[in-house]
Amino acid sequence: MECSFKLGHYQEVLSEFISKDFVSITLQDFFSPDFVMNKAHKYLIVRHDIDHDMSLLENMVDIETNLGIRSSNFFRLRAKNYNLLSRGSIDIVKRVLDMKHSVGFHYENIDL
Repeated sequence: MECSFKLGHYQEVLSEFISKDFVSITLQDFFSPDFVMNKAHKYLIVRHDIDHDMSLLENMVDIETNLGIRSSNFFRLRAKNYNLLSRGSIDIVKRVLDMKHSVGFHYENIDL
């Protein structure tokens, strides 16, 4: 499988994990006090840091959802190319949550 950094390749990679019986969990699941590691399972945790652009996220989440994968998505409050508090960004975050993926903040320390 040649890496092309295209959505089709992303789907192929995820499909390969699913075909090898990996169980998809989010970081929220993993760190939950209720999570119990089953040594008989292989786990897949997909994490996205949304640093610059939210435009591809919806496509990636669609692919993941269709494969039964739930991802962990981390957004920045201070991003150069998107405003997390804009109506469009809020709608995307709500859609991600509606599809049972997890969201959180990706932050950086800032010296004042």
